[in-house]
Amino acid sequence: EFVPDWKICLVEALTPRVELRKQKWKIKSLELQLKAARSLTRPRLDLVAGYRINSFGDKLFAYNDDDGFTSQGFRSAYGTMTQGDHTGWDIGFELSMPIGFRAAHAQVRNLELRLAKARDVLATQEMEISHELAAAFESLAANHVTAQSNFNRQRAAQERVRLFEAEVRAGTLTFDELLRAQASLADAETAYYTSLVRYNQAIAELHFRKGTLLEYNHIYLAEGDWSPEAYRQALRRAFARAHAWDAPHLKTVPEDLEQECSDCELPEQPYGLGSEPDESTDEDAEMDLFPPPPEPQSSSDSDPVSALAPTRARGPAPSNDRAILSHDNKSSPDTETGPRASPEPQVPGRALPP
Repeated sequence: EFVPDWKICLVEALTPRVELRKQKWKIKSLELQLKAARSLTRPRLDLVAGYRINSFGDKLFAYNDDDGFTSQGFRSAYGTMTQGDHTGWDIGFELSMPIGFRAAHAQVRNLELRLAKARDVLATQEMEISHELAAAFESLAANHVTAQSNFNRQRAAQERVRLFEAEVRAGTLTFDELLRAQASLADAETAYYTSLVRYNQAIAELHFRKGTLLEYNHIYLAEGDWSPEAYRQALRRAFARAHAWDAPHLKTVPEDLEQECSDCELPEQPYGLGSEPDESTDEDAEMDLFPPPPEPQSSSDSDPVSALAPTRARGPAPSNDRAILSHDNKSSPDTETGPRASPEPQVPGRALPP
């Protein structure tokens, strides 16, 4: 029996959805940008230092350094530079503080507004997903009730055909009433199996809204082999990280993307699923939703009812297994085959066993 839990399904729907993960990473990027922009609203104090090598000469290149006036020889500029006798250095502090920090504060305000907008978009997306999930729950419950009603209709039509056949054999009823009963039975069977298909489609829709449709069908995504260029690039990056200097006073670990919210409450479970079954018993409710097919009757020339039975297309006989939507012959937690010994009461609001 497939009875999904509302809270578990809601948590699963809010975790693997791609649009939610994209929006959360966008919020994380804006938070880091805001943190960097706030650092620009403070005065900037830098330690500056410099070292210079000077060169003097009448010519850029010369065969000798003799200029005819000094003993050091300033004839070749490159010659005096390579000697390294004329050097200089300086060291100091540089303080810069724009008046008012108007540009920095405007950038901070812009990022704050963008961050607030992104958070509102995330809240709206989560609310829409919860509404979609609630609609899937309601569709599942509605199709279950429809399948129950069509099943009872089918059983009633079968009983009506059986009684009319007995009356026709006894000669107390005309063939016209029997033909109408058989047509009603065909319509009831069509409606019942159509409702079963829609019920299984509602289950698939529930998994789609949760974002677990691929996992439910045993389809997983994995990363393939890398190209040789990617291996070489990864090795270079690993060497760069291995030979870099650590910053002990710099916090490089990002904050957690998922944060606990003690004041948040999950939406209430939609009406129609997960409710407690009724204690009342009913003979019609005790009937199995998946009855065995009627036994074929031997045709004879003396039986007037068998001559009126409609000719059906040859095909595999229906089984007593439960109707499910499955991609393979493997058993799943939501499937169960074989006749049931003790069927559960058919109470509106309970999920139909797939």
